[in-house]
Amino acid sequence: MFLPPATSTSGSPAIGTPGGSATRVSNATLSGLPQSTLAPLGLQRVLNAAARLVCDLRPREHVTNALIDLHWLPVAARIEFKICVLAYQSLDSTAPAYRDE
Repeated sequence: MFLPPATSTSGSPAIGTPGGSATRVSNATLSGLPQSTLAPLGLQRVLNAAARLVCDLRPREHVTNALIDLHWLPVAARIEFKICVLAYQSLDSTAPAYRDE
């Protein structure tokens, strides 16, 4: 069965937010690591490639404005943000039940 590619409201291909469920577990592991340790993992390169795909940018075009337009944080800020959200939810008792176990 052939399914057409999903599109977002802007008409561009819809892809999940980079670093979805596969990286949720590793956020705690990656938290606090220096940039020199995160860089070889290539996570920012994957994020940049996804932004280029969604915004239809050429390989040599700057991706920073695309990341801002998409409201995507850089990898290091994204990891810190997710850890802060988890901490807030647990303090506010709004975390899902599976995290309370």
